[in-house]
Amino acid sequence: MKPEEEWIKSKMKAKKKKFSFNYLRFSMPKLNNKKLPRIPIRIPFFKLEAKPKKMMLIGYSAVAIGFIMTMFLIVAGTDDTPTFPHAGDYVTELQIDSGAEVLINGEITGTQTLNLIIGNSRIDKIFLNDLEIGKNSGLNHTLLMFGNEENSTNYLECEKLIINGLVAPKVTIGNATAYKVIISNNVADGNSFSIATQTVNNINFGGVRGALTIPKVEGSDYDRIIIDMTDGNTTCGEITIQHVKMFGAPVDLRHFKVGTLVINNSVIGDGTGIDSASFIIESTLESSNITYSNNIEQPISVQ
Repeated sequence: MKPEEEWIKSKMKAKKKKFSFNYLRFSMPKLNNKKLPRIPIRIPFFKLEAKPKKMMLIGYSAVAIGFIMTMFLIVAGTDDTPTFPHAGDYVTELQIDSGAEVLINGEITGTQTLNLIIGNSRIDKIFLNDLEIGKNSGLNHTLLMFGNEENSTNYLECEKLIINGLVAPKVTIGNATAYKVIISNNVADGNSFSIATQTVNNINFGGVRGALTIPKVEGSDYDRIIIDMTDGNTTCGEITIQHVKMFGAPVDLRHFKVGTLVINNSVIGDGTGIDSASFIIESTLESSNITYSNNIEQPISVQ
């Protein structure tokens, strides 16, 4: 049998067995001007049938799907840290101590409460705009700003507190000072203004150096918002509460010292009638300059 025929025959046998051998030759360098013989090495080349290929494809697919599902479960099971302004607790003192310049991370609470714990902090601005706040039951307040009642020096000291376009069933303000108070263009289901005229300090913010930046809170909805100063005295440039609509519970603002307090263009009423005031400024708010203008009483019920 000719060599070519033997080679073809061997190929045919290999095909029937579903694998074949190729020859791989290594050329060795010359030694003393003599060539070493070429040594053929046979390396098997496996050729799988269609059915094993499908099985391998299914196996690889199962491994890939399993990996993806495992990663999904790991991510889904992670207790994600909320990013401001998602609902949660945000302790500004911790952010400042960590060297952060912008309030970002918070702690999950399981509720729809935005809780700003701002004691012992220096803050540029707090800006609340275009918000929907409240729920039908289970709330004592929709917006609460408070400090430690046992510590008379524990206040939020701010250059300006501006409330513009607020809609709420009831608003109470007390235990505070404002060098200048401007109350104008509000409609309420009964007013009770008992501001005490006293000589108080004007508050001016000394600049943003070293102050924490709190991003704007706007276009969101919550059950309630809390501004908590119980951990210590706090300074800030300005607090603005603008175009915020609330229902289900009252607004209570206390423990602040500001240069200017402005409340205007707001609608306040719990439906009890003008003989039972819904817009209340207690005598524990002291001011050196007070301006009232165009504040109207009429039956209003904010639901």
